[in-house]
Amino acid sequence: MKKILLILSRCFPIYHPRRGQETHFAENLGDTKIHTIRAGYDRWKHNLEKAQRGDFVLSVRQWTGNPYNSSQQEIARFTGSQIGYQRISMTYDAVSDELKVVIDGKRYTDLETLAHNDGLSLADFKAFLFGADKTARVQLFQGIIIHFTDFRY
Repeated sequence: MKKILLILSRCFPIYHPRRGQETHFAENLGDTKIHTIRAGYDRWKHNLEKAQRGDFVLSVRQWTGNPYNSSQQEIARFTGSQIGYQRISMTYDAVSDELKVVIDGKRYTDLETLAHNDGLSLADFKAFLFGADKTARVQLFQGIIIHFTDFRY
């Protein structure tokens, strides 16, 4: 069966305050990590619909060592109704540390739950998504929540 590859970070990236530490995403997948958030809504939606129809399988992987310099290990497979998605838009103000989230066109305010369901604390969530750009005061993220369970916001 054809695969759609989705790679989870095994370690926090170099720009994150916890750089190099294990994320434990693989161990928590489907338990406390019930989704992942990615940029590129249209591309991911197109591919996830193929997996929902059963034409493809979503192969969730992680690097065995350094990203792009090691092999990938498959940690889970999802097909059909196991997979869901929602549109997400976020703005983050680095000065006030304020995060605003809109999911499928509706404001979402339980940010601790959003971060927890992504396998992170709220502080780690903000740093993971917005920590790479140190020049912009206000950052915009538009993308997709890829669900591994039937939970939806």
